[in-house]
Amino acid sequence: MVWRVWLFRSLVCTAAVAVGTLAYLVYLQTNAQAIQNRVIDQIRSDFPHVEVRIGSAWLRPLGGLWLYDVKLYLRDDLAHPFLVIPVATVFHDKEQLTAGRLLIRKIELTQPVLRLRRNADGQWNLPDWPKTNSVSPSAPILVVRHGRIVFEDRQGGVSRPLLEFDGVQVTLVNDPPSIVTIQGSGNSPVGMLRWSGTYDRKNPTAQIEIDLPHYVLTRPTLELLAHHVEPVRKHLLGVQGQGSARMSVRYVSGTRPTWQTDARFYFHRGQVVHPRLPLKLLSEVEISGRYRDGRLSIESGRARSGPTRFTFQVEAALPTSGPWSDDPEDHLLQCHLSIDKLTLSG
Repeated sequence: MVWRVWLFRSLVCTAAVAVGTLAYLVYLQTNAQAIQNRVIDQIRSDFPHVEVRIGSAWLRPLGGLWLYDVKLYLRDDLAHPFLVIPVATVFHDKEQLTAGRLLIRKIELTQPVLRLRRNADGQWNLPDWPKTNSVSPSAPILVVRHGRIVFEDRQGGVSRPLLEFDGVQVTLVNDPPSIVTIQGSGNSPVGMLRWSGTYDRKNPTAQIEIDLPHYVLTRPTLELLAHHVEPVRKHLLGVQGQGSARMSVRYVSGTRPTWQTDARFYFHRGQVVHPRLPLKLLSEVEISGRYRDGRLSIESGRARSGPTRFTFQVEAALPTSGPWSDDPEDHLLQCHLSIDKLTLSG
C-alpha cells in the first residue's frame, strides 16, 4: 500500500509541475506576443517604408525578449528581404513597459545577413534613414555577432558575381545621445577588416577609420573585384602581392555634402604585368604610398626585371568621382624614375 501512496503522490506532483510549466510557457508566449507587436510598431513608426515579419517570440526568464526568424522588407519589394536575422535578443526597460512605453536598451543580432542590392537604375534596396525628430533621443546599444553582408550589383542591367563579407562583428553605442560610436571587424575578399568611427547626429557629420592589417591580391580575387570596379579590370588584373592599408573617411553634410578620403598603403612581394610596360614582368615590387582626396602619391617604390632595378616616386590625379582615362599617362602629374643595370640590345 505504501508504494501506491508514493506513486499517487508522484503522479500528482508530476502533473502539477507539468501544468505549472505549461502555464509558464503560455505566460511567456502571450506576453512576448504583446511586446513583439510593440517592437513591430516601433520599427514601422521609425521606418514607414519597411515591413517586418517575425516567426516567433519568447520572453527570456532573466529579462528581455527572444525574436526568431526576423525578416525586414521594403514594402514595394516583399519578395526579397534586405535583412534576415535568425535570432535577435531585445533588452527592454520593464518599468517603462509597465507604464505603457516600450524603451529598448540593447539589441543583439546573431548571424544576421544584410543583403545590399543596387538595382539597374542605381537605386539601393535600403530604406531612408528616419528623420531626426522621429527617432528616440538615444538609440539602443546594437551588437552584431557572426554577421554576413552580401552585395549584389545590377547597375546598368549587368549581371555581376556577389561580393560577400562574413564574420562581421559590430558594436554600436549612442552615448551621449548626439554621438554614435561604432566598432567592428569582418572578413573581406582581400583580408580581414577592422573599423571604428563616430557619427554626430546633431550636425550631422561622420568619420570612420578602416584598417586592413594584411591583404593578399591574387588573380581570382582581382577577377572578382574587376566585375565591380572598372579600374581594376583595366589596369590591375596583372598585379599580385600583399601588404597593408589604412583609410580615414570623413563626411560633412550641408547644401553640398562632402566626402574626404585619406588612405595609406604598403605593397610588397609583388609582381606586375601590364600591356603599357616596356618590360614583360616587374618582380619584387615594393610600394609605399598615399591616396588623399583624388591625388595618388607613391612616396617610395622599387622593382626589378631580371638584373635591371628601378626606384621611383609618382604623383597622379585620380578623382574619386567621374570617369578615369584608359591611358594611365593621362592621370600622371610627375614621375621620378631611376634605372640601374639596364641592358640595351641593338
